[in-house]
Amino acid sequence: MAITVVEVIAQELDRCRARIRYRDNELVAFVRGSLDEVRSMVGKRCVVELDFARVTQWELIPGFRDDESEIVGIDAGSSSVRIRGRACGKIDVGDGTQLVDIYVQAGPDFVTVDRSQVDTARVSVGDGLEVQVEGLCFYPTGT
Repeated sequence: MAITVVEVIAQELDRCRARIRYRDNELVAFVRGSLDEVRSMVGKRCVVELDFARVTQWELIPGFRDDESEIVGIDAGSSSVRIRGRACGKIDVGDGTQLVDIYVQAGPDFVTVDRSQVDTARVSVGDGLEVQVEGLCFYPTGT
């Protein structure tokens, strides 16, 4: 996955709130790094991995088409983000924990949610899925 940092808004602990571009969409998210490190990324394409603080809402999407995949900001300036994609795998990791991989074809990228965030029993491989998350954070890989 790759993003472009458009603007650094503020540093918060070990990360910065920033306006980033993912594909054709701009959104506000966190980027891991010091103020100087993230400022040095402005205008550059950065390979990243992602994580988020919590899923605030989710739903199955009947009749989902892969070209509807996206990662977009919900409200300008907020950290709420909508991710739409197709469930492409379910993985049991023990202790009743199950992960669902969501393929975001627009990338192509993968996002993983777990049973505590989404009722994985209702999700089948191949289903369209929309999740809204808060606290989206990108971790530059240095590549």
